[in-house]
Amino acid sequence: MKIGAVDVGGTNIFFGVFEDDLLLEKKQIPAEADKGKDVVIKKLKDVMKFFKEKGVSRVGVGMPGLVDHNVGVVEIPPNIEGWIKENLKMILQKDSELEVYVINDANAYVLGEWKFGAGRGKKDVVLLTLGTGVGGGIVSGGKLLLGKTHAAGEVGHIVINPSGPLCKCGQRGCLEAYIGNKYFEDRALYMKKKFPDSLLNNYTEITPRIIAECAKKGDRLSTYLWNEFGHILGVGLVTLIHIFDPEIIILGGGISKSFDLFINSTLQVLENRVMNYKKRGVEVVLAQLGDEAPLYGAYYFALVKGNVEDSSH
Repeated sequence: MKIGAVDVGGTNIFFGVFEDDLLLEKKQIPAEADKGKDVVIKKLKDVMKFFKEKGVSRVGVGMPGLVDHNVGVVEIPPNIEGWIKENLKMILQKDSELEVYVINDANAYVLGEWKFGAGRGKKDVVLLTLGTGVGGGIVSGGKLLLGKTHAAGEVGHIVINPSGPLCKCGQRGCLEAYIGNKYFEDRALYMKKKFPDSLLNNYTEITPRIIAECAKKGDRLSTYLWNEFGHILGVGLVTLIHIFDPEIIILGGGISKSFDLFINSTLQVLENRVMNYKKRGVEVVLAQLGDEAPLYGAYYFALVKGNVEDSSH
Protein backbone atom coordinates (compact mmCIF):
# COMPACT_ATOMS: atom_id res chain seq x y z
CA MET A 1 0.00 0.00 0.00
CA LYS A 2 1.27 3.47 -0.91
CA ILE A 3 1.11 6.13 1.78
CA GLY A 4 1.71 9.85 1.35
CA ALA A 5 3.57 11.99 3.88
CA VAL A 6 3.71 15.78 4.20
CA ASP A 7 5.92 18.07 6.31
CA VAL A 8 4.61 21.65 6.40
CA GLY A 9 7.14 24.34 7.31
CA GLY A 10 7.07 28.11 7.23
CA THR A 11 9.28 28.21 4.12
CA ASN A 12 8.66 24.93 2.28
CA ILE A 13 6.22 22.06 2.11
CA PHE A 14 7.97 18.70 1.71
CA PHE A 15 6.03 15.64 0.61
CA GLY A 16 6.79 12.10 -0.43
CA VAL A 17 5.37 8.72 -1.34
CA PHE A 18 6.17 5.67 0.81
CA GLU A 19 5.67 1.96 0.31
CA ASP A 20 6.81 -0.79 2.72
CA ASP A 21 8.80 1.73 4.82
CA LEU A 22 10.71 3.01 1.76
CA LEU A 23 10.61 6.62 0.56
CA LEU A 24 10.02 6.20 -3.17
CA GLU A 25 9.77 9.84 -4.19
CA LYS A 26 10.24 13.21 -2.47
CA LYS A 27 9.30 16.71 -3.63
CA GLN A 28 9.07 20.22 -2.22
CA ILE A 29 7.17 23.39 -3.01
CA PRO A 30 7.30 26.88 -1.45
CA ALA A 31 4.86 27.16 1.47
CA GLU A 32 4.27 30.93 1.00
CA ALA A 33 2.94 30.91 4.56
CA ASP A 34 3.15 34.71 4.75
CA LYS A 35 0.38 34.89 2.13
CA GLY A 36 -2.08 33.34 4.56
CA LYS A 37 -3.83 30.13 5.50
CA ASP A 38 -5.92 29.91 2.32
CA VAL A 39 -2.79 29.80 0.17
CA VAL A 40 -1.25 27.06 2.33
CA ILE A 41 -4.47 25.01 2.34
CA LYS A 42 -4.74 25.35 -1.47
CA LYS A 43 -1.19 24.06 -1.81
CA LEU A 44 -1.98 21.10 0.46
CA LYS A 45 -5.04 20.30 -1.65
CA ASP A 46 -2.77 20.27 -4.71
CA VAL A 47 -0.42 17.86 -2.89
CA MET A 48 -3.42 15.57 -2.25
CA LYS A 49 -4.15 15.58 -6.00
CA PHE A 50 -0.54 14.55 -6.63
CA PHE A 51 -0.95 11.68 -4.15
CA LYS A 52 -4.14 10.47 -5.85
CA GLU A 53 -2.33 10.38 -9.19
CA LYS A 54 0.39 8.24 -7.55
CA GLY A 55 -2.12 5.72 -6.22
CA VAL A 56 -1.85 6.78 -2.58
CA SER A 57 -4.80 5.90 -0.35
CA ARG A 58 -3.71 7.24 3.03
CA VAL A 59 -1.81 10.40 4.01
CA GLY A 60 0.01 11.66 7.12
CA VAL A 61 0.50 15.42 7.52
CA GLY A 62 2.99 17.00 9.96
CA MET A 63 1.93 20.52 10.96
CA PRO A 64 3.44 23.18 13.25
CA GLY A 65 1.27 24.47 16.06
CA LEU A 66 -1.09 22.80 18.51
CA VAL A 67 -2.52 19.69 16.85
CA ASP A 68 -5.30 17.49 18.19
CA HIS A 69 -4.28 14.29 16.41
CA ASN A 70 -7.58 12.57 17.20
CA VAL A 71 -9.71 14.95 15.14
CA GLY A 72 -7.09 16.71 13.00
CA VAL A 73 -7.65 20.24 14.31
CA VAL A 74 -4.65 22.59 14.00
CA GLU A 75 -4.47 25.76 16.12
CA ILE A 76 -2.25 28.81 15.71
CA PRO A 77 0.61 27.33 13.67
CA PRO A 78 3.52 29.81 13.78
CA ASN A 79 4.41 31.62 10.54
CA ILE A 80 1.10 30.85 8.77
CA GLU A 81 -0.65 34.21 8.53
CA GLY A 82 -4.30 34.24 9.65
CA TRP A 83 -4.51 30.61 10.75
CA ILE A 84 -6.34 30.45 14.09
CA LYS A 85 -8.12 27.10 14.21
CA GLU A 86 -8.87 24.78 11.29
CA ASN A 87 -9.91 21.13 11.00
CA LEU A 88 -7.26 20.28 8.42
CA LYS A 89 -8.12 16.58 8.41
CA MET A 90 -11.74 17.30 7.46
CA ILE A 91 -10.78 19.90 4.85
CA LEU A 92 -8.31 17.63 3.03
CA GLN A 93 -10.42 14.47 3.29
CA LYS A 94 -13.50 16.20 1.92
CA ASP A 95 -11.60 17.67 -1.01
CA SER A 96 -9.53 14.59 -1.93
CA GLU A 97 -11.48 11.61 -0.55
CA LEU A 98 -8.16 10.34 0.82
CA GLU A 99 -7.76 9.07 4.39
CA VAL A 100 -5.84 11.86 6.19
CA TYR A 101 -4.10 11.89 9.60
CA VAL A 102 -2.62 15.07 11.07
CA ILE A 103 0.17 15.24 13.66
CA ASN A 104 2.34 17.97 15.21
CA ASP A 105 5.59 18.32 13.23
CA ALA A 106 7.87 17.86 16.26
CA ASN A 107 6.02 14.67 17.16
CA ALA A 108 6.38 13.54 13.55
CA TYR A 109 10.13 14.14 13.86
CA VAL A 110 10.46 11.98 16.99
CA LEU A 111 8.23 9.27 15.49
CA GLY A 112 10.45 9.13 12.41
CA GLU A 113 13.68 8.83 14.38
CA TRP A 114 12.14 6.40 16.88
CA LYS A 115 10.79 3.98 14.31
CA PHE A 116 13.29 4.34 11.46
CA GLY A 117 16.34 6.25 12.73
CA ALA A 118 18.57 6.59 15.77
CA GLY A 119 15.88 5.46 18.22
CA ARG A 120 15.02 2.12 16.61
CA GLY A 121 14.43 -0.61 19.19
CA LYS A 122 14.30 1.85 22.13
CA LYS A 123 11.31 2.36 24.41
CA ASP A 124 12.34 5.60 26.12
CA VAL A 125 13.50 8.35 23.79
CA VAL A 126 13.92 12.13 24.10
CA LEU A 127 14.44 14.12 20.90
CA LEU A 128 15.42 17.77 20.57
CA THR A 129 15.48 19.78 17.37
CA LEU A 130 18.03 22.59 17.55
CA GLY A 131 17.52 25.46 15.16
CA THR A 132 15.60 28.75 15.11
CA GLY A 133 13.89 27.41 18.21
CA VAL A 134 14.23 24.29 20.30
CA GLY A 135 11.51 21.72 19.66
CA GLY A 136 11.18 18.15 20.77
CA GLY A 137 9.23 15.04 21.46
CA ILE A 138 9.14 12.30 24.07
CA VAL A 139 8.62 8.54 23.80
CA SER A 140 8.04 6.97 27.22
CA GLY A 141 7.52 3.26 27.79
CA GLY A 142 7.16 2.70 24.05
CA LYS A 143 4.44 5.33 23.64
CA LEU A 144 4.53 8.82 22.17
CA LEU A 145 3.83 11.28 24.99
CA LEU A 146 1.13 13.71 23.87
CA GLY A 147 -0.37 15.07 27.09
CA LYS A 148 -3.91 16.16 27.89
CA THR A 149 -3.93 19.01 25.36
CA HIS A 150 -1.51 17.36 22.90
CA ALA A 151 1.12 19.95 23.84
CA ALA A 152 3.67 17.71 25.59
CA GLY A 153 7.30 17.89 24.50
CA GLU A 154 7.82 21.67 24.64
CA VAL A 155 11.36 21.07 25.81
CA GLY A 156 12.56 24.45 24.57
CA HIS A 157 10.57 26.13 27.32
CA ILE A 158 12.22 24.45 30.28
CA VAL A 159 13.26 27.43 32.42
CA ILE A 160 16.96 27.25 33.27
CA ASN A 161 17.26 30.78 34.65
CA PRO A 162 14.16 32.73 35.85
CA SER A 163 16.09 35.99 35.42
CA GLY A 164 17.45 35.09 31.99
CA PRO A 165 16.78 36.62 28.56
CA LEU A 166 13.22 37.10 27.33
CA CYS A 167 11.92 34.20 25.23
CA LYS A 168 9.44 34.68 22.37
CA CYS A 169 6.89 32.78 24.50
CA GLY A 170 6.88 35.74 26.92
CA GLN A 171 8.75 34.03 29.78
CA ARG A 172 12.35 34.57 30.85
CA GLY A 173 15.23 32.13 30.85
CA CYS A 174 13.81 29.35 28.65
CA LEU A 175 16.32 26.91 27.16
CA GLU A 176 15.31 28.16 23.70
CA ALA A 177 16.17 31.74 24.68
CA TYR A 178 19.73 30.57 25.35
CA ILE A 179 20.47 28.18 22.51
CA GLY A 180 18.07 29.12 19.72
CA ASN A 181 19.65 30.66 16.61
CA LYS A 182 18.96 34.28 17.57
CA TYR A 183 20.55 34.18 21.01
CA PHE A 184 23.52 32.28 19.65
CA GLU A 185 24.06 34.90 16.94
CA ASP A 186 23.49 37.87 19.29
CA ARG A 187 25.92 36.37 21.78
CA ALA A 188 28.59 36.10 19.09
CA LEU A 189 28.07 39.75 18.03
CA TYR A 190 28.42 40.86 21.65
CA MET A 191 31.44 38.70 22.50
CA LYS A 192 33.51 39.44 19.40
CA LYS A 193 34.19 42.95 20.75
CA LYS A 194 36.17 41.28 23.56
CA PHE A 195 38.13 39.14 21.09
CA PRO A 196 39.61 41.62 18.58
CA ASP A 197 41.70 38.87 16.97
CA SER A 198 38.69 36.62 16.36
CA LEU A 199 37.88 35.55 12.81
CA LEU A 200 34.28 36.48 13.56
CA ASN A 201 35.27 40.15 13.31
CA ASN A 202 35.54 39.63 9.54
CA TYR A 203 31.75 39.13 9.37
CA THR A 204 28.91 41.63 9.82
CA GLU A 205 26.28 38.89 9.83
CA ILE A 206 27.05 35.83 11.94
CA THR A 207 25.30 32.46 11.72
CA PRO A 208 25.89 29.13 13.50
CA ARG A 209 27.42 27.82 10.27
CA ILE A 210 30.00 30.64 10.23
CA ILE A 211 30.78 30.11 13.92
CA ALA A 212 31.30 26.41 13.18
CA GLU A 213 33.62 27.14 10.25
CA CYS A 214 35.70 29.52 12.38
CA ALA A 215 35.88 27.04 15.26
CA LYS A 216 37.25 24.40 12.89
CA LYS A 217 39.98 26.89 11.94
CA GLY A 218 40.99 27.18 15.59
CA ASP A 219 39.27 30.49 16.38
CA ARG A 220 39.25 30.91 20.19
CA LEU A 221 35.98 32.83 20.44
CA SER A 222 34.10 30.42 18.17
CA THR A 223 35.36 27.46 20.18
CA TYR A 224 34.31 29.25 23.40
CA LEU A 225 30.80 29.87 22.00
CA TRP A 226 30.31 26.22 21.07
CA ASN A 227 31.52 25.10 24.50
CA GLU A 228 29.10 27.55 26.11
CA PHE A 229 26.29 26.29 23.87
CA GLY A 230 27.07 22.68 24.82
CA HIS A 231 27.13 23.56 28.51
CA ILE A 232 23.70 25.23 28.44
CA LEU A 233 22.24 22.40 26.38
CA GLY A 234 23.62 19.98 28.96
CA VAL A 235 21.87 21.86 31.78
CA GLY A 236 18.57 21.44 29.94
CA LEU A 237 19.22 17.76 29.28
CA VAL A 238 19.91 17.13 32.98
CA THR A 239 16.30 18.08 33.76
CA LEU A 240 14.95 15.90 30.95
CA ILE A 241 17.02 12.92 32.09
CA HIS A 242 15.86 13.26 35.69
CA ILE A 243 12.19 13.44 34.61
CA PHE A 244 12.03 10.89 31.77
CA ASP A 245 15.01 8.59 32.41
CA PRO A 246 15.54 7.95 28.66
CA GLU A 247 17.70 5.28 27.06
CA ILE A 248 18.73 7.72 24.36
CA ILE A 249 18.64 11.45 23.60
CA ILE A 250 18.57 12.30 19.89
CA LEU A 251 19.66 15.72 18.62
CA GLY A 252 18.39 16.96 15.26
CA GLY A 253 17.87 20.26 13.45
CA GLY A 254 20.31 22.63 11.73
CA ILE A 255 22.56 23.39 14.71
CA SER A 256 23.00 19.68 15.44
CA LYS A 257 25.21 19.50 12.35
CA SER A 258 27.93 21.00 14.58
CA PHE A 259 27.52 18.10 17.03
CA ASP A 260 31.26 17.41 17.25
CA LEU A 261 31.94 21.01 18.32
CA PHE A 262 29.68 21.02 21.40
CA ILE A 263 29.02 17.43 22.48
CA ASN A 264 32.04 17.07 24.79
CA SER A 265 30.92 20.11 26.76
CA THR A 266 27.38 18.70 26.98
CA LEU A 267 28.55 15.29 28.18
CA GLN A 268 30.76 16.91 30.83
CA VAL A 269 27.68 18.61 32.32
CA LEU A 270 25.72 15.35 32.31
CA GLU A 271 28.56 13.50 34.01
CA ASN A 272 28.80 16.17 36.72
CA ARG A 273 25.09 16.81 37.32
CA VAL A 274 22.98 13.74 36.49
CA MET A 275 22.30 11.47 39.45
CA ASN A 276 23.57 7.92 38.85
CA TYR A 277 24.79 9.01 35.42
CA LYS A 278 26.97 5.96 34.70
CA LYS A 279 24.29 3.54 35.87
CA ARG A 280 21.68 5.15 33.63
CA GLY A 281 23.88 4.68 30.57
CA VAL A 282 21.96 7.27 28.56
CA GLU A 283 23.30 7.88 25.04
CA VAL A 284 23.35 11.30 23.36
CA VAL A 285 23.44 10.85 19.59
CA LEU A 286 22.89 12.67 16.32
CA ALA A 287 19.64 12.14 14.42
CA GLN A 288 20.07 9.75 11.48
CA LEU A 289 17.30 10.80 9.10
CA GLY A 290 18.05 14.52 8.94
CA ASP A 291 15.39 16.64 7.25
CA GLU A 292 13.47 13.51 6.19
CA ALA A 293 12.63 12.49 9.78
CA PRO A 294 9.28 14.38 9.87
CA LEU A 295 8.25 12.73 6.59
CA TYR A 296 9.03 9.28 7.99
CA GLY A 297 7.08 10.17 11.14
CA ALA A 298 4.06 11.43 9.20
CA TYR A 299 4.19 8.24 7.12
CA TYR A 300 4.26 6.06 10.24
CA PHE A 301 1.41 8.05 11.80
CA ALA A 302 -0.75 7.34 8.76
CA LEU A 303 0.44 3.71 8.61
CA VAL A 304 -0.93 3.05 12.12
CA LYS A 305 -3.99 5.24 11.46
CA GLY A 306 -3.00 7.66 14.19
CA ASN A 307 -2.83 4.94 16.84
CA VAL A 308 0.48 5.94 18.38
CA GLU A 309 -0.66 4.54 21.73
CA ASP A 310 -0.04 1.05 20.30
CA SER A 311 3.69 0.28 20.15
CA SER A 312 3.30 -3.15 18.58
CA HIS A 313 3.68 -1.98 14.96
